[in-house]
Amino acid sequence: MDSGEISALQNYSRIEKIGEGTYGVVYKGIDKRSGKMVAMKKIRLENEDEGVPATAIREISLLRELTHPNIVALEEIILEENRLYLIFEFLYMDLKKYIDTVPDSELMNKELIVTLWYRAPEVLLGATRYSMGVDIWSIGCIAAEMATKVPLFQGDSEIDQIFRIFRIMSTPTEDIWHGVTQLPDFKMSFPQWKEDGLRKILDAYMDPEGIKILRDMLTYDPAQRISAKQLLKNPYFDDVDRKKLPAGNYDGTLVLPPRYI
Repeated sequence: MDSGEISALQNYSRIEKIGEGTYGVVYKGIDKRSGKMVAMKKIRLENEDEGVPATAIREISLLRELTHPNIVALEEIILEENRLYLIFEFLYMDLKKYIDTVPDSELMNKELIVTLWYRAPEVLLGATRYSMGVDIWSIGCIAAEMATKVPLFQGDSEIDQIFRIFRIMSTPTEDIWHGVTQLPDFKMSFPQWKEDGLRKILDAYMDPEGIKILRDMLTYDPAQRISAKQLLKNPYFDDVDRKKLPAGNYDGTLVLPPRYI
């Protein structure tokens, strides 16, 4: 750090603590010279035998390079004896707090939710609340594509995508998907495809047990769709060498990789 970037801590007054994490504490403060509110991030150095933590160096390096209205500004770096402070512009809320204040419907942008070919029908039909089931649907689409070497539903627009799903899976009714007719974009005038053609597509590529698993992943009703935990415990996968999988030996919990600094 250049000496010109280091100023005396006495130029600032701490007002109150506003946050705390693994590597430091954040205070609301004031710049005595200008009266401007600032955020003062104190990096813990007491237990650092090798000086400034690598995480802090990385944060400083990135923030010095990034200048954008949507990225908090690093205004000053103060290093005195065993104290390292990062002085930021003060913001009254972060992205998480902002999202918590905005209704879900105003945040919804379906263009950002799953590539079109792998998008779950509840999303295509305008659901604003959904669960991990949307990911299971996507996995089902990918599994079918791996088996046949061709994407299962190749729509070029949302309405084309939902109709391609209906043609293969049949048009859903309340009997098989409770609440489907209440979704914002469901129309009673939709074409009524009756035949379920999934097995016909997959018969040449998958055994009956595999098709059953795939059908469970592509269940219309998200509440009835198979879960990831149920999938991993299914006997269909018993002959898979789990030691070679990223999750290790599945016992109800996932073995996560170590976090690197």
